[in-house]
Amino acid sequence: MQSTLEEINERLKHAPQDVLERILGYIDAMSFTQSIPDWQRKEVLKRVKEYEENPDKAIAFDKAMESIANKYK
Repeated sequence: MQSTLEEINERLKHAPQDVLERILGYIDAMSFTQSIPDWQRKEVLKRVKEYEENPDKAIAFDKAMESIANKYK
């Protein structure tokens, strides 16, 4: 468990504030009585790694939603 926390801390230490706030929202919404499947943990770590390697490709959630809404006006 400790190595997982260290890995998350390392990967997020330079993340933008809006990303950190969104992650905190996810954590708050999670029920810790439920186990997170291993495939989901791996997927999250993969996505964080992809973001770290190509941060310019990422867009803010609000901008993505605005783009989708504009597409279907």
